[in-house]
Amino acid sequence: MSIGFASVILGAGEGTRMKSTLPKVLHTVGGKPLVDHVLDTVLSLDLDRQVLVLGFRGKTVASHIRDNKEYKKVDIVFQTRRLGSGHAVMQAARVLSGYRGNIIVLCADVPLIKRLTLNKLMNLHEQQGNAATILTTIVAKPAGYGRIIRAGNQVVSIVEEKDASAQEKKVREINTGIYCFKAPSLFRVLKKIKPNNQKKEYYLTDAIGLLQQEGAGIGALICDSNREVAGINDQNQLAAANAYYTKAK
Repeated sequence: MSIGFASVILGAGEGTRMKSTLPKVLHTVGGKPLVDHVLDTVLSLDLDRQVLVLGFRGKTVASHIRDNKEYKKVDIVFQTRRLGSGHAVMQAARVLSGYRGNIIVLCADVPLIKRLTLNKLMNLHEQQGNAATILTTIVAKPAGYGRIIRAGNQVVSIVEEKDASAQEKKVREINTGIYCFKAPSLFRVLKKIKPNNQKKEYYLTDAIGLLQQEGAGIGALICDSNREVAGINDQNQLAAANAYYTKAK
């Protein structure tokens, strides 16, 4: 029997590569802001809670969210110091303190993610009883992405590009930034994450390694569509997403 899910949507990034004064998550695909695409998909899942983490020009984004009555149940928290994805989820943990269900973590700049894919991820997470389940995909050119490191079929860690060895950089299975966690497990290991990396940030990906060290179950679901899980980081990627969205319609 399901114990429920809450969502944490990460939308605090500055998006400097967009070269725009508009917050990245308010850029549009098919005439609708990126964050709206993700919120609409998440809300269709009928989860227990929805938490949106905002940072750069967060008040502008929050005003947009508050103007839409369909988003009135979305909790907004702010990451005033942008110290990485792990630090962003720490801000959401304050709102979800005491929550005993599962948490699905998504990015507000991945507008084409499908409800069906998220359902598959959540179902796999519950069926396997994992502490964490990662949505991955396989790409021809993985440069710039976090690599999924396995021992056999078992996921043991996610290594960011800047911290990857030459051998790890050859891995073509990448992290999409979408995960399911058991909430108590996530909240426990968040406190153990250290900024021991080149960017001096708190990586959410480190939670995977910490859970694996505890012997907890780590699962992964491979998404067949690279486009569905593609993040928007610059104007070229935005144009590609718009073209794909228009064609899919």
